[in-house]
Amino acid sequence: MPLPKPNIDEEKNSFIARCVETPIMNEDFPKIMQRIAVCVSQWDNNEIENVGEVRENKDCPDGYEHMMPNGKWMCGKKHNGEGY
Repeated sequence: MPLPKPNIDEEKNSFIARCVETPIMNEDFPKIMQRIAVCVSQWDNNEIENVGEVRENKDCPDGYEHMMPNGKWMCGKKHNGEGY
């Protein structure tokens, strides 16, 4: 069974709290510190995978935002290379 992955709008702490309690995590990683470490790794890896992802946001001038390399969302469909 695959390891849990963060949902697109899920906060880091919410994901980790959910992740450490899943049946697969409890079965494969009996110690809580192991589960926390794996869940943090899953969060970090997912941020890298989602860089540049675009989603609609009616509060942005063009109606879209994209994921920055640091995992934060910024208005606009693309990153212009400034403001990391």
